[in-house]
Amino acid sequence: MKIANVAGVAVLAAVVLSVAHLVSVGSYERPDDFKRPEQLDRQDCRVGVLQGYDSENVARQRFPRAQIVGFREFDDAFMALLAGRIEGFVYNEHVLNVALRAYPHRLKVLDEPLSRTPGVVLVSPKRPELLPKLNDFIKGCRASGYYDDMFTRWCQSDEYIPMPKIPEADGAQGVLRVGTSGTEEPSSFVDDSGELAGFDIEFIRRFAQVMHLKPQIVCRPDDGILEELAAGELDIVIDDFNANEVEKGLLASDNYFDSDVKVLVRGGDSSGMMLGSKRLGFAKVLIKDPRIRLFTVGFFTTLALTTLSAALGFIFAGVIHLIRRHVPDVVRGVIDSILEVVRLLPPPVVLLAVGCAILTTASAWVVATTAFSFWLAAFLAPAGNGIKPWLAVSRVKLVELMQWTSVVGSISLCDLTMAADIVCGRTLAAFGPLLSVAAAYCLMNWIVDRAVRFLERKFA
Repeated sequence: MKIANVAGVAVLAAVVLSVAHLVSVGSYERPDDFKRPEQLDRQDCRVGVLQGYDSENVARQRFPRAQIVGFREFDDAFMALLAGRIEGFVYNEHVLNVALRAYPHRLKVLDEPLSRTPGVVLVSPKRPELLPKLNDFIKGCRASGYYDDMFTRWCQSDEYIPMPKIPEADGAQGVLRVGTSGTEEPSSFVDDSGELAGFDIEFIRRFAQVMHLKPQIVCRPDDGILEELAAGELDIVIDDFNANEVEKGLLASDNYFDSDVKVLVRGGDSSGMMLGSKRLGFAKVLIKDPRIRLFTVGFFTTLALTTLSAALGFIFAGVIHLIRRHVPDVVRGVIDSILEVVRLLPPPVVLLAVGCAILTTASAWVVATTAFSFWLAAFLAPAGNGIKPWLAVSRVKLVELMQWTSVVGSISLCDLTMAADIVCGRTLAAFGPLLSVAAAYCLMNWIVDRAVRFLERKFA
């Protein structure tokens, strides 16, 4: 059999195996793909809670068979969920919604609520005259629809909306001393500009405006702030307090804030699970020995990404080549400049840039194949006419492509697309460092490229 025929059979087999792997992985239902809270109530599930909060009691009641894992800080529980050390995290929905802004494609909040937590404002027993006025203000906010507006902006929006400027009342008739923690977004936190913001802060500033009082807001830890309130050193404390957790002797307002206790789980695009033991795709059918399944998963993942990226890369290169032949010189120059930048950038930078551009509507697989195929096309398109120049270039570049789509490359793919989630989640500030790194690598590679070309011309 001729070598060409052997190569053709090998390529065809690679395509078939790649497609089989992708289909089997895509159709595999993850054991931890939770859709309802009751699915977590089993012995092999670990459910995270914040110790000492009402949501911990809710979790213990709703998941008696699960392993309850306590955390002291929200960020610790959040990162444990991302890392796979717990299967779910039980907490107030409005706080979980904010966390989703940074990881919209890695996490999801289950729709079904576990319980309702009515929030109240605490009033000092030394200032009982404030309580009826505060309750009237709460009723007015709900009746006018302003409560719904604030709740939508702070707790349900997919992006951060800056706090509106609330002027102090003209001719203030006194001071309203307010205590809060200032550490929990979206209720009470310090924003990127260094100002105290949040639902609670806007609420209390509007109340002070109606009362013709000047708000004097201080941030304190929860344990000390209640002592100051009981002693009359503070007039009001507003900090996501549950109506069921009010200490004896303190006055509590009517329900000023509604939030459900829900469960945060991993969800959305889960390409990273291809490298784990729970989602093996086609490799699980072929290989029964669990000790070498990771290698086989990596092999088929590499095969799939390389094959698809190479096929798309040749298509992109052909399209770019045709466009360059039929456009004015100015447009051709712009295209060549873009291609040279892509050639000089490291593939992970190209991958992250593509992820930032299209990840909001595409999976990590689409991001990877698009980025790698465009990167390959940037080398093939200027190679010249005919299949031979392209094969000469692709001989080296396909080896590099296979290196980048290996097991290590696939792990990097998951990390980088998650980083793209962070960039797209809330702010464009991360683009500054990204562009700086890209420019530095581009400059270094440009210098090396020009130096090698000079040596080639001199010693050719």
